[in-house]
Amino acid sequence: MTKRVATFAAVVGAAVLVATPALAQSRVAGSVWAASPPAVDGSGSEWASDYLYYESTMDADYAFRNDGRNLYILAVFRNPKVLEPIEDTGLTIYAAPSDSPERGNGARFIRKMVKAEAFIRILENQGTPLTEADKEDLRAETRHPVFLAALVDGRGKTLDPPAPDSGVLPPAFSETRDGNLATFEFRIPLGPGGVIPGGTDPGLVLRIEFEWGGSGENVLSAKSTWQSPATRMSGGLITGSGETRAQEFLSAFDSMSRPTISARKYAFSAEVRLAGKD
Repeated sequence: MTKRVATFAAVVGAAVLVATPALAQSRVAGSVWAASPPAVDGSGSEWASDYLYYESTMDADYAFRNDGRNLYILAVFRNPKVLEPIEDTGLTIYAAPSDSPERGNGARFIRKMVKAEAFIRILENQGTPLTEADKEDLRAETRHPVFLAALVDGRGKTLDPPAPDSGVLPPAFSETRDGNLATFEFRIPLGPGGVIPGGTDPGLVLRIEFEWGGSGENVLSAKSTWQSPATRMSGGLITGSGETRAQEFLSAFDSMSRPTISARKYAFSAEVRLAGKD
């Protein structure tokens, strides 16, 4: 991991940046305290002044923020080739104290394209008011992105989402693409009910592992939470059946939810020191 002397605004505005040798030996990234939660909309606009860390094996930059409840991650990739498996396998982020010999729990994130009619049903199930004109505008695009997220254990097994009355926000993410540039924003719950119980102490160093691709089953799961568009996120239960909105949505894809896939595996890790409130 190499720290770039460049902000997110500079990274997206320049084709090539050169790391400063004096910072090339930096091993622990510094998180920044989030006075207010980032929007997690994939634009990266709220990270414009944040300094980024560089992962040379992926040609990617990343940065961290945290508050007393969540870890927020910005990741910017320039090589679309390394992202090809994400549509099938999703991207999983694991977190554990840096001195732990075990892989921690984490969250898996996956983006799926759905047909316009399915997207309209999703929005209506979320309670979004749509006029007929709105629906016609949505039908002008044949497919729309849906962003799914699920808590997982260290082996990648899906865990139950946070209870609606727990006060713990579920994991969330969004992404945008501009040519070869892909910008991701993630939110991972920490603390009780989240990925790392007690994992919000200022100064705590976490080991963050990013992983995607590889052979196995498609990761769509009925325990996912979903958000679409990026600023709208599912919450608790919706009917007497006790299903979450994600479960209702994913049940429509049961026949395609477990195909076997095979793709190149990608992974990298970083360490981050959590910030405290000033």
